Amino acid sequence: MKRLIVILGVAFFVIFTTAAHAETFFHNFYFIGLWQGIDPDDGSEVQRSITLNEDGVFQIVGYETFYSGCEGGRGVVTATGVFENGVILCEDFTLTCLEDELGPFSVPVKYVPDRLNGTLQETYLNSSFQPEVLHKISNR
Repeated sequence: MKRLIVILGVAFFVIFTTAAHAETFFHNFYFIGLWQGIDPDDGSEVQRSITLNEDGVFQIVGYETFYSGCEGGRGVVTATGVFENGVILCEDFTLTCLEDELGPFSVPVKYVPDRLNGTLQETYLNSSFQPEVLHKISNR
């Protein structure tokens, strides 16, 4: 009888642990890849590369065909993010202009998955910028 209780206890633990981590596992792989969209504020083409470091921190690198914040010039965005409550939160999302002395500009950003449409919404927090809807164009 004791063996049965131990076996049931171990089985319950394995099932519960697996179910508890399934959501995080799904999201980690959902976010990883190359994403593309259109900036609704200025019409530029948006690309974001999202990878997951060994320490569990997401690394984001991005490019747009032009940046309004760089007076229409080229720039690059970089950020690190953590997975919280089903989204990636980035406190250090930073735009660095490449052709002038403007910036760098930083704003907090969150990435929200849309499971129904298979897209990712990039939302600038504390900003008047509209959210960007990104479509995955490469898994890794």
